[in-house]
Amino acid sequence: MLRVKAKILAFIYIIIFMITMIILFKNIVSYIMAPLFLIMCLVWFICEERLNEKYNLRPFDKIARNKTIIIGGIFVVPIFFITFIVSGILENNFLGGLGLAIALSYPLIFMFLRMETFSNSISEKGGFGYFPASYFFFSFGIGVFTTSRGFSVLNFYLNNGNPPLDVAIFAIVLGLIFQTIVLLPDQFNKISPFDLRERKGLLFMFVITVLLFVISQDIIFSLWSTTLKI
Repeated sequence: MLRVKAKILAFIYIIIFMITMIILFKNIVSYIMAPLFLIMCLVWFICEERLNEKYNLRPFDKIARNKTIIIGGIFVVPIFFITFIVSGILENNFLGGLGLAIALSYPLIFMFLRMETFSNSISEKGGFGYFPASYFFFSFGIGVFTTSRGFSVLNFYLNNGNPPLDVAIFAIVLGLIFQTIVLLPDQFNKISPFDLRERKGLLFMFVITVLLFVISQDIIFSLWSTTLKI
């Protein structure tokens, strides 16, 4: 009975959140995103028991917490994918919207395929483990300015013929590679001076992410400026 009440309360909060989004933003994106969010939450409630059984989400310890974050991320993918696509169409930049959708979806799907790595990663000393939310933001942060930008450059190429096609393809490939690199903490942990499952290790991965971001932007802008001079 307590679980039923909790679900009803959660559903009420979701309705309030959805209405608030529509009132605050008052645009086509909020009209699309809010109902999609409601639908995916309903699907989660309906499938909750099956998910709990299939992925061992009880008892709700750190391992189950990490799994829940990853699975919840998969439920979020359709919401943002459709929203970004529609936003791109409205801004006359469909490929830019597609790039943003891919930049967000890729790390979530990648972590889902490697769920055991990100969930069963709590060290003997405790710590975060390979906390999925952190690594999602690391990867997505890189993807927004590389993978997504590559698709936007591709849109410019199709409309104006400049920058060249190879710049767009290079940016997309580079973005996906760098997004993947930060999603391999178990491999980095073999050479890292810190245990990446603990606080210092997480900060170390943040530094690595910033370095990859700086390198990617330097390469892309250098390549872009070179082609513009030509």
